[in-house]
Amino acid sequence: MRSWRGPLAALVAVRVAIPLAALSASGSDLPGIPRYDYAPLNGDANDYYAAGRELISTLLGRLGVVAIPVAFALSATLETLTLTAVLLTRLRSRLETR
Repeated sequence: MRSWRGPLAALVAVRVAIPLAALSASGSDLPGIPRYDYAPLNGDANDYYAAGRELISTLLGRLGVVAIPVAFALSATLETLTLTAVLLTRLRSRLETR
């Protein structure tokens, strides 16, 4: 039986080497790779990102693959309700000014 650790280590090394090379070159000196400028998130953006990542992780852990369409459906519903509220508020204010 052949060992799978050698090929796996090679794949991991390639997977890690490419982003590290881009980061060490500041994204400007590598041929064939688009320019990359590191711009860290500021304010609460890191916390929102972490919360979203944890929510997706929790949903995937509990619901499995079904979580992805459920998340899209919930997101679409929330966006539709928000858009409806904004449009109704604008329509109401426009009708009151007449």
